[in-house]
Amino acid sequence: MRSSLQVASRRRRFWLPRIPIVGVLLVGIGGLVLAAVLTVLAIGLGSSRRNTFDLLSDKADLVVTAIEQQIRLHLEPARHQAEFIARMVAARELDIGNRAQVAETLYAAQAGSPEVSSLILLDTANQATLVARTGYVLVNDWSDDAAARERLEEASKTKQSFWGEVLWTRGLGAFINLRTPLWRDGVFVGGLGAVVQVGNLSRTLQTIPGEVIGRPFILRGRDEVLAHPNLAARRSITTDERQPLPLLAQVEDPVLAQIWDPKGVRLEPLRLGSTEGHQVEVDGRTYIFLTRELRGYGPTPWIIGTYFDQQDVDRELLRLLQASLAGAAVLLVALIAAIAFARMLGRPILALARSAEAVRSLDLASSPPLRRSVVRELDDAGRAFNQMLTGLRWFETYVPRRLVGQLIGRQTTAIASAERRVTVLFTDIRGFTTLSERLSAAEVAALLNEHFALIDDVVDAEEGIVDKYIGDSVMAFWGAPAIEPDHAARAIRAARAIAAAVASDNRRRVADGLPAIRVAVGLHTGPAVVGNVGPAGRVNYTIVGDTVNSATRILSEAKDVEDSADVVVLASSETIRAAGREARDCRSLGTRQLRGRMEAIELFRVA
Repeated sequence: MRSSLQVASRRRRFWLPRIPIVGVLLVGIGGLVLAAVLTVLAIGLGSSRRNTFDLLSDKADLVVTAIEQQIRLHLEPARHQAEFIARMVAARELDIGNRAQVAETLYAAQAGSPEVSSLILLDTANQATLVARTGYVLVNDWSDDAAARERLEEASKTKQSFWGEVLWTRGLGAFINLRTPLWRDGVFVGGLGAVVQVGNLSRTLQTIPGEVIGRPFILRGRDEVLAHPNLAARRSITTDERQPLPLLAQVEDPVLAQIWDPKGVRLEPLRLGSTEGHQVEVDGRTYIFLTRELRGYGPTPWIIGTYFDQQDVDRELLRLLQASLAGAAVLLVALIAAIAFARMLGRPILALARSAEAVRSLDLASSPPLRRSVVRELDDAGRAFNQMLTGLRWFETYVPRRLVGQLIGRQTTAIASAERRVTVLFTDIRGFTTLSERLSAAEVAALLNEHFALIDDVVDAEEGIVDKYIGDSVMAFWGAPAIEPDHAARAIRAARAIAAAVASDNRRRVADGLPAIRVAVGLHTGPAVVGNVGPAGRVNYTIVGDTVNSATRILSEAKDVEDSADVVVLASSETIRAAGREARDCRSLGTRQLRGRMEAIELFRVA
């Protein structure tokens, strides 16, 4: 029997006009916009010889780009040298335990990066090797240096070089520092620091090519001056590590000191990409500032730019304004009409694009059905999309979203089975048979659904894959299809989160007069065959092998633990070793002989 909605939809389809998109573009937008563009071009060509719009636009970008290029030419060699040394350490070409070799290598590296004042290498054996450009070499123990420990810990959390905050010392004044982590065979062994004095940046501004007009500067944030021509002859104005850089008012530049005057006016015609222009008035004269935000050289963004007297460009700006006003008047009429047609086309296209993006990420809840359109092609596309969306929602019910998302990222439909090192997690409700005997079928289903939702949320938070539900048990794994070096650590965190979530849920259940549930969790890490299993048309992406079997045996051991805890989590020694620091507080329960295994295995209590 047809629903009223289907009948209404058929009626709308009967009378709803559908216009070809080509006709809409030609009649609605093409003719009007073409007339507007031709008019504006005529005005622009007539005044092109009298204004310098090209100068104000291209020059604005050229000025700031030249400053940015000069900064990068000054600082990037330091990064290249540091990363070269890091590669030497990784390839075992440099033994960081050999202090003489380290000092010689660091001293040689400075030859290729003259902007670097000194290099320091800190290793995890509490040894520091510092080499200055003057030839000074210092090797000492840094175990009592809290700042060094903090910076080494920060470097251990990344695999890439990064610039730290601006610092200050009595010997060097203000300086920026590049920090490079040193890794060998996947183990963090130390960090390399490169020091570049801030005063060198001010001297660099004096070497910028002559086409850069005005007075260049570099700010850190909005209030601190990192480089300025007035600072080129000084090592540092400040003498306090709490304020390593001078403030705007301390560089003896009254114009720069007023850069953020709230009365300043933004010059919208000069805004090109990331370069912005604005003008301020100082002592009765108007100055134009060109600025751009530069990131990547420390936590606080830099602002690079220049300023010049507006009198030099007043005539050009006036001509540009006249041409802009004339063109705007003509464009206004065309735009009003064009917008109406553009909105008619844009709304369904935008809705389709947003829904398609949600479908791409399998976020089907954020993809409502598309509305009908008066444009024939868009209406057909919308109806086809809605039908596809209905099918995908059924598909989403039976297939793990995260697994599909990872498989989509492989950009291939051929998934060959392969051996992969993974971590498998099994959960089971202890005493479920006894518990279910006291509940109705609907209550058992509700209990399992709530419990499975809890487990699924925790596993998903650690980017694991829930493989299947087996009765009251859950099987999940990490390490496939995406390669996850920390799969064991993720599984340990998930197991602990399950313990916390079940305990919290039990408090709610007891408060509601419901029986608490007790859960056993088993974890094991090892090789397994991952890939498609099943006949054509009924394929299941899963993992098989002894690792899966061992995880179930460990689960059985967890179920047999005599303990009043809500959740008992046991993990094999393989998982504990693979998890590293994440499993440092786990307690050994000794070796156990698991059913079906020839060798005994050491088990650990995780929770």
